[in-house]
Amino acid sequence: MPDLSAAIATRRRTPRHLIIISSALMLTLGLFIIFLGFPQTTKAESGPGGNIQNATVLNIDIARPAVVRIGSIYSSEATVQLCKGATDSFSQRILTTGSGAFISSHGDVLTAAHVVDLDKADLDFGLLQLLAPQISADLASKCHINLTPDEVVNTFFGTGLYSATFSQPQIRVWLDTSYVGSYSESTISAAKYLAGTVTAESPLTRNDLAILHISMDDTPSIALGDSNGVSPTDNLTIIGYPANGDVNHFDAPKPNDFFDESINQLYVSAIKTNDNGAPLIQVGGNVEHGDSGGPALNAQGQIVGIVSFGGVDNPDGTSFLEAASSVAPLTSQANVDTTPGKFQRSWRQAMTDYASTSSGHWHNAARELQSLQQNYPQFSGVTPYLNFAQQQERTDSASNGVGAFFASQNPTFWIGVVLIVLAIVILIIAITVVSRAARRQAHQTSTAAEPALAVPGAGVVAAPPAAPAYSQPYNYYAYTPPAMPFMTDAAPQPAPSQPTPSYWGAPAESPAPPAPTRPATCVNGHAMQPYEVYCSTCGAPRAQG
Repeated sequence: MPDLSAAIATRRRTPRHLIIISSALMLTLGLFIIFLGFPQTTKAESGPGGNIQNATVLNIDIARPAVVRIGSIYSSEATVQLCKGATDSFSQRILTTGSGAFISSHGDVLTAAHVVDLDKADLDFGLLQLLAPQISADLASKCHINLTPDEVVNTFFGTGLYSATFSQPQIRVWLDTSYVGSYSESTISAAKYLAGTVTAESPLTRNDLAILHISMDDTPSIALGDSNGVSPTDNLTIIGYPANGDVNHFDAPKPNDFFDESINQLYVSAIKTNDNGAPLIQVGGNVEHGDSGGPALNAQGQIVGIVSFGGVDNPDGTSFLEAASSVAPLTSQANVDTTPGKFQRSWRQAMTDYASTSSGHWHNAARELQSLQQNYPQFSGVTPYLNFAQQQERTDSASNGVGAFFASQNPTFWIGVVLIVLAIVILIIAITVVSRAARRQAHQTSTAAEPALAVPGAGVVAAPPAAPAYSQPYNYYAYTPPAMPFMTDAAPQPAPSQPTPSYWGAPAESPAPPAPTRPATCVNGHAMQPYEVYCSTCGAPRAQG
C-alpha cells in the first residue's frame, strides 16, 4: 500500500521556484517603494527668488513688483510761545510714508487711508517732535529755560502755546526696486516718482482704506482674496517698507534701501470687528510703522488684509489688518477693474516656468522673461531672473531629448535606478536557475518511470540509460544486445530443459537462429535500428510491437 502521508506532504509542499520568484518580486516591489519615497524634484542651484519650489515663496516673488512705497508731503506753519515776549515761527515740510499695492492693471493702488490722509492730531504731534530740538535751544537762549526735546513735547503738545496748520498732502508713489531694478539718483528726494490721486476712501475712523490712481497703464497687480476664509493660526505674509529711520533722512543717499521692500511673516491671532462691525484680522508678528497700507497675502499670493494699526502695548506686539472684504465698496466707487493685465499674466507665466522642474522649463522661462524685458523696458526687475534662466539653459539640456532628462537627474534618481535594475537581474537569474532545476527534475522523474526490460526466465533487469541525441547511431561501449522475443514476430519457444540462458548470451552449443526483423520505430515515429533500445534522434523508448 502506498505511503499516503508522504504523498500528501509532497502535494502540500510549495514548489521551490515559486518561492524564489515570489521573493524576487517582493524585493523589487520593496525597492521601488523605497525609491519612490526619495524626493525626485530637481532643483537649480541657488538663484534669484529663493526657494521657488515653495508655492508661497513663488507667489511672493510674483507679487513683489506690484508693491509700492507711498509718501505724503505736507507743508506746515507752526507757532510756539516760548515765554513772555518770545515766540518761534517755523515753516516745515513733513513726510509721512506707508505702503500699498496695485490691484488693477490701470494704475489703481490699494492702501490705508491714514497713509494718504493723516489725522490732524497725529500731524501736530509729529511736527512738534521734529521741531523739539530747535525749540529746546531757543528756550535756553531766549528764556533761560532748560528742557530736553522730550520735555518740550510733553510741555507744549495739546496746549495753546503751540499751534500748526497743514496743507493738503502731495501724494507720491515710488515703484519698488523689484520693478525698477535700482535707482540711479544720489538722494531719496531726487528719485523718480509718480503723482497719486485719491479716488475712493474710507477714513481711519471707519475702515481705514483708500484707493489711489497713478498715470501708469498695464501695471503689475495682486488679486484680492477671500478674507472670510482666514482663521486663527493661519500664516500670512506682509510686504511693506518698515524703514522708520529713512523718514528722518529724506535728503540722504541710499534711495535703493528706501525703496526696497521688506517681507515679514505673521500669524493670525483672532478675528475681531471694528466700531462699524466690519471684520478686523488680529495678527502677531513683525509689523512696524511704514508697513501701513501694505498687503497681507495668503499662501496663494492674494490680498486678504491691509495693514492698518497696532496696539499701545510696549513692546507693540499686536496689530490689526483691515479685511479685504471691506475693499469691494471702494473698488465699486472708483470703478476699478481688478482683472490682471497682459503684463501680470506674462510675468506669472514666466515665473511659473522659472520655478518648474519639468523638462525644458529653463528654455521656456528664458524665452518668456526675455519677451518681458523687450516689451517692458522699464521693468528692470526681470533682469536677474532672466540672466539666471539663460545660465541654467546653457548648462541644462532638458529641452534636447531623453538624454538630457537623465543628465538632469539627481544622485537619488540613479540610486533608485540601480536598485531596481539589480532586483530585476536577480529575478531573471532566479527564474533561469529554477527553470533548469525543474527541467532536470522532470527528466529524472520521466526516466525513473520507464518500464524495465523483462527477459523470459530471468529477473527484472534495469533498462540501459537513455541514449544521448547524437547524430551518429547509438553505440554504448560497442555493445550489441542479443535478439530478444519482443524484437521479433516469432512465436515464443518453450523453455529448454537446460539452464536458462543468461541475459548476456545464449548457450554456445545451441545458438538461436536469427529471427526475421522488421523496421522498428520509437514512440515518436522515428526509425530505429534493431539493436537500439532508445531512439538516437529523440531519445524516446522503442514503440511496442
